Amino acid sequence: MSSNAQNEFSQSQSKDVDQKRVPLAVAWVPSQSFISSTQNVKQQEYVLATVSNSFTKHVVELINSALESVIIVSFLLADKNVEDAIDKAAVRGVRVYLLLASETHLDKDNSDDEFSQQCEQQHRAMLKQLGGKVMVRSSPHFHAKVVLVDAIGPLTNFGKQLESDQEFGKGMLLTANLTSEALERNEELAVPLTSVEIDEMTSLLKWAFFEAAEHQMLDNSNFLPAENPQIVPFPGDLTHVLSTSEQDHSIKENALRLIEQAQEELMVSSYGWDEDHEVIEALCGKARNGVRVVVFSRIRSVTMPALLKLVEAGATVYGFKWLHAKAIWADTNEAMVMSANLDEHGLESSFEVGLALTHDRARAVKDALELFLKKRHWELRIGLSLGDVIGDIKVWEGNKLDKDFVTVQEQKEIQLDDVSSNCLTKMDLTAQFPNQPWRDVPAHTIKYHWNVTAPVLDRGATEIFMIEKKNQVDGDGKDKVVETKHPYSPRVFKSKKAGHQIAISNPDEMDAALRVKNDHFHKARIVVMQKSAR
Repeated sequence: MSSNAQNEFSQSQSKDVDQKRVPLAVAWVPSQSFISSTQNVKQQEYVLATVSNSFTKHVVELINSALESVIIVSFLLADKNVEDAIDKAAVRGVRVYLLLASETHLDKDNSDDEFSQQCEQQHRAMLKQLGGKVMVRSSPHFHAKVVLVDAIGPLTNFGKQLESDQEFGKGMLLTANLTSEALERNEELAVPLTSVEIDEMTSLLKWAFFEAAEHQMLDNSNFLPAENPQIVPFPGDLTHVLSTSEQDHSIKENALRLIEQAQEELMVSSYGWDEDHEVIEALCGKARNGVRVVVFSRIRSVTMPALLKLVEAGATVYGFKWLHAKAIWADTNEAMVMSANLDEHGLESSFEVGLALTHDRARAVKDALELFLKKRHWELRIGLSLGDVIGDIKVWEGNKLDKDFVTVQEQKEIQLDDVSSNCLTKMDLTAQFPNQPWRDVPAHTIKYHWNVTAPVLDRGATEIFMIEKKNQVDGDGKDKVVETKHPYSPRVFKSKKAGHQIAISNPDEMDAALRVKNDHFHKARIVVMQKSAR
């Protein structure tokens, strides 16, 4: 343990290591876009966003208002409040029709993550609760998200005879699945339907229910193959409602039209993206031609190639932790909200629905997307160095996206192990800096600190004295040489282990020690005299 005298001689050293030029290449970095772009943006009644809305409340209120019928289509249903509302509706005599993608979930042996497992468990519990009370049909390609209330008239001989629809009903198209997380946590959109849209949506969902479903549940435990009666034609005369199906690709066609007609600005939001799809190619073309293309996406590894392609073309890409909304807005004052992702599945092969919106409703889509910018989000940037960023970032490197965010600081201070000196003339020793990747210490500057500890007198050393010889005359009158021993000032010691050592007790003795070293012991080391050796 160091003595007080040793501590008095020890020195603190530090050095700054600059990491600002460490290349990041590609990273999601904190965005400040919300500061200027959303100050005057307000929630619109035409298009709802989850920033300031509980979609659960809207869905439950719709179902609770049902007098005759409820039609729900969702890739997944796993929300207790919604399930209870459906159950109560069925108990009071409301006909309830569910279109789900149950095969997608029930055929899995094990899900990849805790969230999926939780959703699937809730989904299974829902089927057990509602089976036998409601009509459930499913297909793995059902991906639309719609709630319709009192949009159809009474049915007789179910599946065989269809009567005309009621003139009025209520309904909502959502980008969210009917799960608790999607309805409350995700960045999602919802559009209340007009009477014309309800009529068109009902026609489309009738076809999907009777002609596109692959399985049905009549009790609360078993899915059986569904019969397709081939009595409900695909509605080919829709003007407001868009779809993706075997018969129709109007969502893709409308997306390409909106992109092509944009003159100065496009805003596009999607959960899924395909790098080589023609819609992404069209967006890249617009960005390269000077149109401001603003992209909203969830931050996921699988979509990075497409998003990087957009950034390289000149688009601005914002990333969110939970975004799931799908929409396109163009400066022609037209927009589309849809269940389809901008990938092959959503635009080519699954069953999806969308709405073509104009005027105030189109403007509301833009406002809703800008509302998302009030939530924490990131921007995908290329050509970066570590000094260009601050805060939480995610790096794309080696075709791999970091699993977790890394927090970059302006400066990080690190205390290194002490460095021992063997001589008080060498107290400016440099520590050995660790060779570590920047992710271990994500900071623009690392300030390393270390202490140089002073050397102490070897415990096995013996003191060396200065010999002074004088000629004297003894009692017989003879001359003789008399040797007198005097300690050096400061004192000098020697040991087999450490050699010559000049020991001092306080810094004021340093100059004298240097004189002794220079005059008598060139190789001696100047050390601290420990208290016990004085």
